[in-house]
Amino acid sequence: MDPRRVLSENEEIRYQTKKHWAVFLKSAIYFGLAALVLAYKDPLLAAAQFTPPEDFKRILPPVINWTVKGSCFTAAVILGLLGMARLMSFFSNKVIITGKRVIQHDVLSGSLTSIDLGGVESVRACTGLLGSLLGYGKVILGLGSGQKVAIANLRRPHEFERELFGAK
Repeated sequence: MDPRRVLSENEEIRYQTKKHWAVFLKSAIYFGLAALVLAYKDPLLAAAQFTPPEDFKRILPPVINWTVKGSCFTAAVILGLLGMARLMSFFSNKVIITGKRVIQHDVLSGSLTSIDLGGVESVRACTGLLGSLLGYGKVILGLGSGQKVAIANLRRPHEFERELFGAK
């Protein structure tokens, strides 16, 4: 994505950032959970087996078998899709500060969020323990209308905060 496409003629980029690589860790956790669900399908199936009453001996075991396998497969697909969404967000999101506005552009969804710098009343950079060690966090922009906009998993959120106040 060329960030200059979303700028007006006399706008210059003062600061540009994107998601932190820690997003890979979060997506790896989802992929690992999906693999675990698929790996433990057989032990779950063995735990769900029991001796049914005579009337249900032909019907109940296949129903239990299909239900356990279907549930495991569905959970693995959902976890895999969540991991893929995290992974794709790393490559598609960019946040730009110009002299006039803050722009968040997501290439995959095509969404473009533009916030006028005059409307930004407060900026707060939040990093947790892992975020402060690895250099990432969430930036919360407080707007004049009382609305709050959060941008999560940004690289160096305190630098973003400093540049935003410098542009203002």
